[in-house]
Amino acid sequence: MERTPHKEIKHFNCLCVSKYGLGIFPVLFGVCVMLTFIITYTIAVSDGHIYPFFPTISDTGSQKPESNVFGLLLSICSFLGFIVVVIRFIQFNHVLETNELIVSRVLLINKIALFFGVVACFGAVVVANFQDRGKSAEAHIVGAAFVFGGCVVYCCFQTYLTACILECGFNSKCLYYVRLILCISSAILFILFGVSFYFSSNATSKALKHLLTIWKSTDPGYKMHITSSLSEWFCAVCLLIYFISFSKEFYEVKIGFTIKRNELGYQSIPQFV
Repeated sequence: MERTPHKEIKHFNCLCVSKYGLGIFPVLFGVCVMLTFIITYTIAVSDGHIYPFFPTISDTGSQKPESNVFGLLLSICSFLGFIVVVIRFIQFNHVLETNELIVSRVLLINKIALFFGVVACFGAVVVANFQDRGKSAEAHIVGAAFVFGGCVVYCCFQTYLTACILECGFNSKCLYYVRLILCISSAILFILFGVSFYFSSNATSKALKHLLTIWKSTDPGYKMHITSSLSEWFCAVCLLIYFISFSKEFYEVKIGFTIKRNELGYQSIPQFV
């Protein structure tokens, strides 16, 4: 008996985001990160767990109750950051498909950028869940290195990709130069942060190496610690502004699903617009 062909009966177009596109996600990411820092810093200072003058970001969420808030909000931030990274990857692939001027190696760079973006998001999850300054301090430090290192490398690749699509008529030179400045600044600050943190940790006694949250000017390694903290905060700000800069481009992007129903059931087809 001959089987009848699939017969499409009806389809529905379902847009999974607002009419303003996906530009809300970088903004939500930025707001969530800022709220994480502000809330945990306020709680930690009010409870006397840290000194108010530029503590390290990790110190603002190292003790309870602020550590609970820090872990929850930072996990949300990592999820939103992952969404932003994936959207950017899909968006650029779409641009590549519609422009013959862009060479194939840019596709590989886009994939490498995605990898480092995912590494940074994974690092944020590690930082959120390994807050103890005792036995799990090493895991926390590795996670922080993944976050900042991954973000810096990701921004470097994205700056290059921005220059590539600039030649095809996308973006503006102003946006490219802003991202270039942010990229260079974050890279310098990241190196300064890592070097000063290393010397600050070495100058502090092993017993207090991962326990000192309230610093005094007489403590060994105090100047290096302040340099490390300032570099970390300013690096975080540069990276945050960089991610928020995707918002304008994402507002022109929409992702939807076409749901088709036939005799055998439903089929969902994603669409990128």
